[in-house]
Amino acid sequence: VPSLSNTVIRGGFGIFYERDADNKWVDGSLNPPFDYTISYGLDNTNFRNFNFFDPAHLGSAAPLGLYANDPNYKAGRIESWNFTLEHSAKKTLFSAGYVANAAWHLPNLQFLNGARPPGPGSYESRERWPGLGQVYWNTYLTPANYNGLQVKVQHPFANGLQLLASYTWSKTIDLMGGSYGTGEGCGSWCSQDTYNLKMDARGPADQDVRHRFVISYIYQLPVGRGKRWVNQGGVANAVVGGWQMNGITTFQAGAPFTVDQGCDRLNTNIYDSRPDLVGNPNNGPRTVAQWFNTSAFRTYCPGSNGPFNYGNAGRGIVYGPGINNWDFALYKSFPIRGEEKRLEFRTEFFNSFNHPDFGQPGSTAGTSTFGTISSTYFDNREIQFGLKLYF
Repeated sequence: VPSLSNTVIRGGFGIFYERDADNKWVDGSLNPPFDYTISYGLDNTNFRNFNFFDPAHLGSAAPLGLYANDPNYKAGRIESWNFTLEHSAKKTLFSAGYVANAAWHLPNLQFLNGARPPGPGSYESRERWPGLGQVYWNTYLTPANYNGLQVKVQHPFANGLQLLASYTWSKTIDLMGGSYGTGEGCGSWCSQDTYNLKMDARGPADQDVRHRFVISYIYQLPVGRGKRWVNQGGVANAVVGGWQMNGITTFQAGAPFTVDQGCDRLNTNIYDSRPDLVGNPNNGPRTVAQWFNTSAFRTYCPGSNGPFNYGNAGRGIVYGPGINNWDFALYKSFPIRGEEKRLEFRTEFFNSFNHPDFGQPGSTAGTSTFGTISSTYFDNREIQFGLKLYF
């Protein structure tokens, strides 16, 4: 930048295309007549009747299901752009940038033989192809977008210190919820109506992390031979010299998830029924027993005559726990015949403070685990020791 020493403006734009997941095309080999499923269970009442020459005679045939791909395949298209301002002062780089992208034709999954419209009676009476199993239809209809502010401070290794700190404030929105299994998005689990995905499938992406801060550092203690203090060899250097501290600290906001309910309030057999939203779900106690405000959701399970209606709770409106993780290491170097060879003893702490970073809470309204956390993202504290020889 003219008249602004050590200041740079950078920008870029690119177009990229997504390679489709192979598995969805391989699924076609699971269609009849190449694959057919018959299910049964063996116990002490029937195992004597099992016939190895006719293993299917005890079972009942499942309805024929089909895997299909849209013949009008369109490769996913992603347009990405960024604008960054960088300034260097006192051997340290300061950077702030706007980073964004938009995507179209991302893969998604629909269930074409779900019962419709919502209403009473058997599923089969309202299926498009009665008697046929589910039809898994892979198409390419999903859009997505990302917008973020990315800030960075970087100090290269000098005077025994190296530092990198970064902060991201962002928002990611899509139609089908990230990647489900083989890259189809979350399929019709994202929407209460597989034939109208735009009705309620748009929302925060599964990877929508609004805030993330990471700092990593290396610091060689200024003690020992060649350093500021105790600049001598011998026993003193062997004890207090050659120490180095390393660390990575991560703070991250929680990711979103969608609340559903156990009963099929639509009577359509397409998996996703949502409750009604009657309050602020994110105004909760934030405990393991109840992470969010479970009373903000009201379940509805209709009788045989209905009414059968859609829940008004949106997709991805509840945010789970974040991350607070500290990894730390302490190294001690022992010179061998000068500086050409050295032995390094390492002590490394992962999740140093043994802080639990919780997984997502139960998301099915009306169940005993609703709002309850039963898992963690990371393992408990781990400590490992090692020796490394440089030569």
